[in-house]
Amino acid sequence: MSDSLFSTFFKLKGNPRACVYTEPLWGLSMNLCMPYLAIYMLSLGLSDGRIGFIVTISMFSQIAFSVICGPVTDKMGRRKSTAVFDVIAWCIPALIWWRAENFWFFLAAAILNGAVGVVHNSWTCLLIEDAEKKQVTRIFSVIMACAQFSAFFAPISAILISRLTLVPAIRILFLNGFILMAIKILILYLASTETAIGKVRMEETKGKSIFQLAAGYGDVFKLILRSKGIVFSMVIAALIGVVGMLNNTFWQVIVTKKLFVPESALPFFMVLRSVLAIISKPKR
Repeated sequence: MSDSLFSTFFKLKGNPRACVYTEPLWGLSMNLCMPYLAIYMLSLGLSDGRIGFIVTISMFSQIAFSVICGPVTDKMGRRKSTAVFDVIAWCIPALIWWRAENFWFFLAAAILNGAVGVVHNSWTCLLIEDAEKKQVTRIFSVIMACAQFSAFFAPISAILISRLTLVPAIRILFLNGFILMAIKILILYLASTETAIGKVRMEETKGKSIFQLAAGYGDVFKLILRSKGIVFSMVIAALIGVVGMLNNTFWQVIVTKKLFVPESALPFFMVLRSVLAIISKPKR
């Protein structure tokens, strides 16, 4: 990380500081177990076809939540919607994954996890709306750096898996994920305030339902469809998202079941990928 990013990290104030400083808890919680969700499902008896079906349902759930993310964020406010939908998207599913026994547990968790579509919007608004415009790019760079460095916690998963075997280890990690995500959500909520834009939008949307607000986006969708550049960009983004989701889901299955790599060795691939990403980061 460059000196300018270190400087940005330590000089953050207000909502950007609350969002960035709580982000490492993600690396110590859900990021330790989510990469192994597919082989966890496989170990509990789910077939490749059922895993693919669950991933598809999760994708459609996220799309559905994304459609209403704008109205929900405006109506509830950036701070409250982030807290509420983080609980729905991560805390509740983490408990379901912890006690999962069959297909239906994972299907229910996948549907709820789609609520992350709201969190992506509300958390980003909370992060940048009150930040200085010249700092926005650096703030996102700091977030990306934190995401890369979070992979260095992955050996914790390797140690647990090697000592306890996969299923008991992942159950412990999901319980840990629930606890630390709950702490992260609470700290972020207490340390942040509603953004200036958020206060304006909450006032403007008083007395209107989520569905009334969503209907107002019809004109926006028409404008989008008239722009070939935007449509092309959205198609590319969708394809990248699908490929990324399939890769994240089935990569572990192929590596462990086809290439016979030990399950306890998987976390080190994450570390290697992050090291390569950090080393190859272009200098400014």
